[in-house]
Amino acid sequence: MKFYFSILLTLFIVTSGIAQENTKKADEYFDANEYVFAITAYKSIFSKIENDPQTKARIAYRIGYCNKKISKPLDAQLWFAKAIELEYQDPSVFLYYADALRMNENFEKATEFYNQYKMYMPKDYRADKGIESCKIAKQWIKNPSEYIITNLIYLNSEFI
Repeated sequence: MKFYFSILLTLFIVTSGIAQENTKKADEYFDANEYVFAITAYKSIFSKIENDPQTKARIAYRIGYCNKKISKPLDAQLWFAKAIELEYQDPSVFLYYADALRMNENFEKATEFYNQYKMYMPKDYRADKGIESCKIAKQWIKNPSEYIITNLIYLNSEFI
């Protein structure tokens, strides 16, 4: 019995060390603004973490942030939602989640999360700007302009 316990303990320590080393590498990618590499590294770690909800929440937040930075709002929305579900402690998760929702034209829910962020950070103007942006975007969708945009290929070339 002691033999099996010592094998399990050794496996746990080795697996924990590997996960820690991978997190360190992913953090280096993140700090260097290499977001695509960071996403890949964090995703490989995320599924392996089971008993550390704080680390899992931090990784979900960072994957969401990376997706936000590389203009993938649907992926950012998914990962910020996971970070919130895992109770990530930084209030900016609400702001960035609301930004992703707004970019995906989910204005009602975005407004809800801007207000939630505003509860934590009442002096931050970004929440008010986000709420105002949602209101304006809803109006624009209801009443689109009569302008028609056409691509003038002969003017829009790589040589001009």
